[in-house]
Amino acid sequence: MDLVLIRHAQSSNNHLWAQTGGTSGRDPEPDLTELGEQQAEALAQWARSSWLAPRAIYSSLMTRALRTAAPLAQALDVALIGHSAAYEVGGPYVEDDEGVRRHHPGIGRDAAIGLAPTLSWPDDVEPGSWWSGPVEDGADAVRRRAANVIADLDRRHPGEQQVALVTHGFFTQFLVQSLLGIPDMTGWIRINNTGVSRIHVDGTVRIAVDINRLDHLTGDQITD
Repeated sequence: MDLVLIRHAQSSNNHLWAQTGGTSGRDPEPDLTELGEQQAEALAQWARSSWLAPRAIYSSLMTRALRTAAPLAQALDVALIGHSAAYEVGGPYVEDDEGVRRHHPGIGRDAAIGLAPTLSWPDDVEPGSWWSGPVEDGADAVRRRAANVIADLDRRHPGEQQVALVTHGFFTQFLVQSLLGIPDMTGWIRINNTGVSRIHVDGTVRIAVDINRLDHLTGDQITD
């Protein structure tokens, strides 16, 4: 499997963090900013003439990921499939002024298809809401989830098939760790909004071909 990891475009929470360095006022299900919409469209336009040729595009069911994946799938004319385990670390949650996090259900099938009309809703979650909680806690749980996502995609797309996954910046850290056999990592891999990473998976052989490619963006479009 040739696995292409794509971080979603800039969300309102990303913009909030860039402006304030904090999470006060964050949205549990943020949409893309105007710049994020431009990034998503730039990614889709670049993909038409790039090496990107996935058999399918999988996406986190969070709004920001679906809004990034939808124009990409349309540009490449490939199936867009929701993946219920590709969400950001912690899952959707509501955070109070003391930093206490409470479960948020995420969006349902109708809302998701409103954002991404060609989306195939996954069979393993209910149509009313994809997220039953609780708030994810602990790196070990995230590592297991990352490994399970990779194993699932490898099972669905064996051999030399290319598959893309639109996911999140923090979760991508764990995906890369799992793919490359890194048991624990104290550093951080820079993954910008709509950054494209490509890792070849052939049994136990895992090769990082590209990390955080941003060919599709101009300098003023690059955001963390």
